[in-house]
Amino acid sequence: MKPGVYLFKDQENVFLYIGKAKNLKKRILSYFTDRQVDWKLELLLKKAVVLETITTESEKEALLLEADLISTHKPLFNRLLTSSTPFTYIVCDPVTAEFPQMKMTRTLSPREGELVIGPFLTKKDAWIVYKNSIEFFNLDSCGKNIPGGCLQFHIGKCAGSCRLNFDKAAYRERFVLARTLFSDEAMFELVVDKEIEKTIKKFEFDRVEELTVYKNDYKKYFISLFEKGEEVQDRIENVLLDLSLKEEIVYQALFRIKDIFQFNTLPKTVDCIDISHFQGHSAVGSCVRFAHGLFSKKESKTYKMPLDINNDYANLSFLVTTHYRELGFGLPDVLVIDGGKGQLGTIKKLKLKTEIVALAKREETLYFIDDREPVKLSLHDSLGIFLISLRNTAHNVAIGFHGRLFTKRK
Repeated sequence: MKPGVYLFKDQENVFLYIGKAKNLKKRILSYFTDRQVDWKLELLLKKAVVLETITTESEKEALLLEADLISTHKPLFNRLLTSSTPFTYIVCDPVTAEFPQMKMTRTLSPREGELVIGPFLTKKDAWIVYKNSIEFFNLDSCGKNIPGGCLQFHIGKCAGSCRLNFDKAAYRERFVLARTLFSDEAMFELVVDKEIEKTIKKFEFDRVEELTVYKNDYKKYFISLFEKGEEVQDRIENVLLDLSLKEEIVYQALFRIKDIFQFNTLPKTVDCIDISHFQGHSAVGSCVRFAHGLFSKKESKTYKMPLDINNDYANLSFLVTTHYRELGFGLPDVLVIDGGKGQLGTIKKLKLKTEIVALAKREETLYFIDDREPVKLSLHDSLGIFLISLRNTAHNVAIGFHGRLFTKRK
């Protein structure tokens, strides 16, 4: 039996629990044959009336799909999983820290100035990038206090923070280079070139040699960072898009939209726009269309933003203008923007002749372009299910496109 994801639902088709398994058949049977059943499992089996499965090509694919579905539907019995993240991240301290370092974590609570790298699908993937970073830029620290330096220092595996005459300035320069590489590859090359020019003028040839190694060899060290698994991401995207909403849910949501905007008939088209970037750079965007409540791939499009900066407002304005005015895509009955009041204000300036709302992440709150009160959405309500699914689809399409661009860069 293939790996995959299994879904427990109640009589109202609400998600109760979402799990993954290396062997779906074996895992599902364990729910009904395991004699050691705790009260949570008993309650789950008592409430569940529907059990669905989705097969995947690999365990990694199942992990990614499980995490995405849990994030979208937030099942009651997955609270332990939704309170943290199944992914691993690398976090770089602010450059202003007294002794800035890199660390691996599954729990994200970023401080101001920190750089977050990831997510990585497995701890092993993160460890490869982390280990290569530490070794390549000589950032490892033994945490000891040895005046002459520890054994690892003398064999070139410790940065030398254990020594009395530790060169903090040189260490900080290497740390800044590592951060620059992760945030902007093109900028990294420019910074290294400038440093090489400066050190040549100072006749610091050992430093020139070190910088030249950084410039020439960084790609083969960090290729795993830019391999985003295009094939796996595409399959995940297709699985998510194939999880069509139940017909009755779709029509209930469309009736709600009709009432909200006082349309004479049910809305036929609803678009959603999402802007995505990697560490504030390499911005991309997607505009997806749901026609009669279903995802329409031929009427959806992805874009590479010409403004390679972390400016969602400018990128959003560019995407909307390009998509509807320059390329001639017809305006939808309702346009949903992934964002809040700021993004809504940007679109309002474009004076599009259609209904526009913004859907803020985490809050799952719907903001209107007029003075109406915001509406808090719920995944237990048809309108919430439909609009959040639409927003997540736009995000998945943008992320998939982003992954393909990184793979091409490789």
